[in-house]
Amino acid sequence: SIQFRATIAENVPRYVRTDEKRLRQILINLLSNAVKFNHDGGKIRLVVEQDEDEMRFTVEDDGPGIGPELREHVFELFVRGEMRRTKGTGIGLAFCRLAVEAHGGRIWVESEPDEGACFTFNVPRKLALSPTMSREGDDTPTHLL
Repeated sequence: SIQFRATIAENVPRYVRTDEKRLRQILINLLSNAVKFNHDGGKIRLVVEQDEDEMRFTVEDDGPGIGPELREHVFELFVRGEMRRTKGTGIGLAFCRLAVEAHGGRIWVESEPDEGACFTFNVPRKLALSPTMSREGDDTPTHLL
């Protein structure tokens, strides 16, 4: 089994203006990879934070990690990890990069071999709504995080 922990900072709004399908797919891709490349008894952590300028999403695992030679190319189309026995086409992280950049954000990975991987992406905070905003009477298209 794999342990999962999600931490969402208190100041993160409940709703954001974004392409809900794309944001969901980015998170699904990152979390799926964290499961796929983890080990029995491994841990996965999702953290959502925001500051004055951006909302930041981090998916961290304690799997085999990514070596420096692959880390430079991991967001390129058809690039796959060294564990080729796992299923996948090598398009998930390329999609993540394109979708994040389309939202005006940035995605990156921090990792060393045998030390897990930490994928982080941000999107401009200007997309976020106030945490106290109610959907009642508000015609602004918003999506639940």
